Amino acid sequence: PQELVEREARLRYMQERCQEVLTDKELDTLHGVMRKHCVAAGEPGEPGPLLMSYGGFCLSANHVVQEVGERAAWQFTPSLFARFQQTDAGLIDFQNLIAVLVHRNRRLQNRILLGSYDRRGDGALERQDLEAFVDDMQAQGFLLAVRNVPPNFRPKWLRVCTQKFLFLHGVKGQVKVKDLASSPALQELQSLYADPYETGSIQANLLQLRKNWFSVYSAQRVHHLFADLDRDMDGALSPDEFQPFGGGGLTDVFVQRVFEV
Repeated sequence: PQELVEREARLRYMQERCQEVLTDKELDTLHGVMRKHCVAAGEPGEPGPLLMSYGGFCLSANHVVQEVGERAAWQFTPSLFARFQQTDAGLIDFQNLIAVLVHRNRRLQNRILLGSYDRRGDGALERQDLEAFVDDMQAQGFLLAVRNVPPNFRPKWLRVCTQKFLFLHGVKGQVKVKDLASSPALQELQSLYADPYETGSIQANLLQLRKNWFSVYSAQRVHHLFADLDRDMDGALSPDEFQPFGGGGLTDVFVQRVFEV
């Protein structure tokens, strides 16, 4: 019964937080409303960056809430404004402020998404949770740049993907949701949302895709590199087998960290 109560509480909490996530259209509205309360730095005829006062920040908050709703109010706190470097007149850079607001919205969205894979409800994900997350993202068609993963290679691809999360953020085989939600590694995975054949130079996009750790090409390359190190062909690497990787310049501390995760 206690477990069911806790699960229900987590579910309701996540549903409430979902209401606070702004859509791309709402973020555009937020940007447009706030821009009206900015002042331009620089000399006449040579406008500089847009700046915002605390008064403009408060007015923006009121107008954004009117346009978007009360669920946007959490974004506008005095502590947020105080985080930015201010001019002598108490003005902050508007573009930096917008970047932080967008990042906070994305981080909340990520925490809600990742939290849905937290089976134990302790705020952390194990390897199988991470694999389920990546597997669903690809299977449901969100990763447009990784439409097709060879079925026989899929388990290996999932292991390569999750290994990066564990290496960067893992502690005792677990990754905290709050750490992964704002991780550059998660951003790298989410960059695969874009279709490389849709916009820009296809050649440049495909070249960039090959460099992405989470692409099938990169995962296959990594898998083959490690397979070549498996001297006893048992399907696993020992620290001694891994030591020659990259020309043998790895420190014992680095090797130890690799085998911790």
